[in-house]
Amino acid sequence: MAANQTRLPSVMLGWYANVQSNTSSLSLNAAATWLALQFYSEQAKTLNTVRLNLQSKTGTPTAAGCTCDLYSDNGSGNPSGTSLESRPADSVPANGLWMQWSGFTTALTAHTSYWLVFKNNTATPASNFPTYQWGGTGVGNTNLMGNWSSTVNFWGWNKVQTGNSGGTWTTGQNAVMGPRLGYSDGTYDGMPVSGLTRPTNALTTDSSFGKQEAGVKFNVPANMKFNCKAVWFNMCKVGSPGNLTFKIYQGTTLLATSLAIPAGIIGGSTNDTWTAYFASPVQLTSANNPYRLTMVDATSADTSTNRYCLNIANWDTDSNSLPLKPMDGSLTETMTTDNTAGPPVFTDTAGNVAPFLLFGDTSGEFTSTGGGGGATSNAYW
Repeated sequence: MAANQTRLPSVMLGWYANVQSNTSSLSLNAAATWLALQFYSEQAKTLNTVRLNLQSKTGTPTAAGCTCDLYSDNGSGNPSGTSLESRPADSVPANGLWMQWSGFTTALTAHTSYWLVFKNNTATPASNFPTYQWGGTGVGNTNLMGNWSSTVNFWGWNKVQTGNSGGTWTTGQNAVMGPRLGYSDGTYDGMPVSGLTRPTNALTTDSSFGKQEAGVKFNVPANMKFNCKAVWFNMCKVGSPGNLTFKIYQGTTLLATSLAIPAGIIGGSTNDTWTAYFASPVQLTSANNPYRLTMVDATSADTSTNRYCLNIANWDTDSNSLPLKPMDGSLTETMTTDNTAGPPVFTDTAGNVAPFLLFGDTSGEFTSTGGGGGATSNAYW
């Protein structure tokens, strides 16, 4: 008897991020203006360092004046009224670089939300102030990075701000990316993203057109044989490229090309998500890492005015931040400018990551070593 085809996959691998917004930022140009970024302490560890991107500085803000305070949550999804600990910045770097606060000593309670509150304590904040930036609102579904309710009671990794020294907290954003935490045991946590590039603003290096392919490079977990039936990208169309297909490579060797999605049905939204199927499942194993998944424009003569664009998150390239990237630190933007070369030459950009998913074959997501069917659990990696 023929097997049924289930449309709801029970296993998906990848980074399920819905990048809906560009970079968010806040200028601390008044003493009462504070930026608060929430984080969730998964384990009982001692906080040591905090890292956040400095978009720009106006005048000469000082390291002593640019402080980061640790607050507990007030139980309603906002910072409490009392700072647990305050640290000055190590230094004020050049525009666009990452700023760090060291010397925290607070022991964090496991399974608890806290807030990092950034302030400007200089004598003349209106003319000497930092502007911090982070991955903006609507990132959504970022693998436990943010939880919220319809009443915007935050629990997880989120953002609020105040203009009256914590009297009221406003402008909430859920599931933001931005800060990196360092602990006293030498481990790190967070999603250190300085900003997001939406498809309409994407450089042509983040796009697929003509013979150029853009996508992601990644590893799959050890000791698994995953049968991939379909793939998904968070992306959009610019201009009038040809039909859209996805390719999956093992290294630089082409394994399969998906069935085509007609270009005419793909809109120009900056937040489109598209899934394409393979004619038969593609088996991925850790023995063959790394893999590449790319978008393909079927019209080989297209120029950059007609293209398919990736949503990109700009990741901190510090050696302690790169291992925090999705897919066990392996997720990286990849691109080839000539997909007719044999094999194509790919260029990887370590500081860029893009949302994608691999859907398991619902008639058997994993190859069984002892006979029988595949896994039935709902899981992301």
